[in-house]
Amino acid sequence: MSVHLTEEQITSWLIGEREREYHVHQCPDCSEKIEAAQQAFANFREAIPRLRPRTQRALFPALATAAASLVLAAILLHHPQPTVEQPFYQIPFVAPPAPYERTEILRMELPVATLTAAGFDVQPYDPAATIPADVLVGQDGRPHAFRFVNISK
Repeated sequence: MSVHLTEEQITSWLIGEREREYHVHQCPDCSEKIEAAQQAFANFREAIPRLRPRTQRALFPALATAAASLVLAAILLHHPQPTVEQPFYQIPFVAPPAPYERTEILRMELPVATLTAAGFDVQPYDPAATIPADVLVGQDGRPHAFRFVNISK
């Protein structure tokens, strides 16, 4: 009766050292142990790519793509509503500002009675009310034009 292969001899068989080859082909127990070990190593080799951490070089394109996607999504999702500003109305009988004159726009409350007295038709008419407006003022403090402000916030 021959002695079965030791674990060391089975390991040597798996790495290509084929000693006692005749015994392996004749002994069902030893050939079964070798096949089981080969299957275990095959399963281990299949599992390695899933367990191996990604290298930085392989991870960089994925991170760059994700970052670009987030930036694009932020740009597409954050589209501010265009503000439709009212036109400026020139105040009658006031000379327009000279081309070299500095002007600024001031936000103020205009009385409805003053607008009506200047010839503007304000609806609904309530002489005691005020309307928010941007007023174009010259460097001498004289108002030249105004526009109504839509306060919806």
